[in-house]
Amino acid sequence: MTKKKVKVGSNTIALNKRARHEYFIEDEIEAGLELQGWEVKSMRAGKANISDSYIIFKNGEAYLFGATIQPLSLASTHVVCDPTRTRKLLLNKRELDNLFGKSSRDGFTIVALSLYWKGPWAKIKIGLAKGKKQHDKRDDIKEREWKVAKERIMKKMRIVDNSPPSRQKCLSTERHFSFFNMKKILIAMNKNTLIIILF
Repeated sequence: MTKKKVKVGSNTIALNKRARHEYFIEDEIEAGLELQGWEVKSMRAGKANISDSYIIFKNGEAYLFGATIQPLSLASTHVVCDPTRTRKLLLNKRELDNLFGKSSRDGFTIVALSLYWKGPWAKIKIGLAKGKKQHDKRDDIKEREWKVAKERIMKKMRIVDNSPPSRQKCLSTERHFSFFNMKKILIAMNKNTLIIILF
């Protein structure tokens, strides 16, 4: 009998997609989280949200503030479940000193990037971030749209090598371009204007 393959699920619990849009992430650090039993069960059910969360310092310790973990409907009644409680981060002394120095001295904001499982442990990835200005965000959107448009054009083109016709291998549309001409086309393409020169 053949063994059934066990599908491994994603280890990611929650992502903070807004953080990368709002900030430049300079550095990333992995930290542990001090959790209660009901929070672990809720996280296994995917009921965590870190989109508005950031790190604060209190009494020489780092805490995750603004994260929401919704309790399950089957949670025990003798435990008071606070979905938005401040949770302690598990970091060593050197990491804490480094983070505190960067945030207070260099003006970095420390944001939560992702929450995930690492074996049986819940881990959080935090990032040292600097805020983006409006024009930076617009540039990022332009760059992303340009990349998509460029890939779409490249997919529609047919690229062939300069070998004899019997050995030419076509990859996709109606026009043939040598690699040399292809380079010229790519140089002619611009982020703001799209010029395709056909030879």
